[in-house]
Amino acid sequence: ARIILARALLGQNRNDEAEKLFRAAMEETLPTPATLAWANIGLGELALKKGQAAEAAKHFDDAVRADAEYASSLAARAGRIRAETAANTLQVDPAIRTFITQLDQAITSGKKTELESRVVSGELFRFINGVVGTQPEIWQTRVLRTEQLDANLAAADVSLETKELGRQQSGTAVLILSRAGGGWKLVGIDLFEVR
Repeated sequence: ARIILARALLGQNRNDEAEKLFRAAMEETLPTPATLAWANIGLGELALKKGQAAEAAKHFDDAVRADAEYASSLAARAGRIRAETAANTLQVDPAIRTFITQLDQAITSGKKTELESRVVSGELFRFINGVVGTQPEIWQTRVLRTEQLDANLAAADVSLETKELGRQQSGTAVLILSRAGGGWKLVGIDLFEVR
């Protein structure tokens, strides 16, 4: 309830009151991941309003790491990209960008073997069959941000423009990539908001 009230106050530009409530929510005994995520999102939005992009990016990053529910993950990732862009700290790994371009080409080729060679074996079976079955006319991915999760795993926040079965769609996604044989392979899709 505290987070809902704080978000309402933030929407009314009652920023000082909202900030107190967000901070109080974080100081609760054993706050839930959702509470931590939404409180950090609120503090990130407040920091952006104050022109403190680096602090905002830290709050949004903490919200992403809270690993709460889908909605807060989407909001936190979008906020982090806005904040890092404003702070001029947004990073994109060129090797991942190159891999994503190759993945786009494999998707539009309509050849299952082309796509399977870019996906970790045994993973994303439904995605592969769905893409090959609908043969997208357009599938353009723009890498917005990359993040190394560990030595062999990375996440890529992307925006997508697609046209399948005559219907254009756009949105964002988070692709999880695994290092394999000196290159990258798609191992998972965490968020997919293409509509």
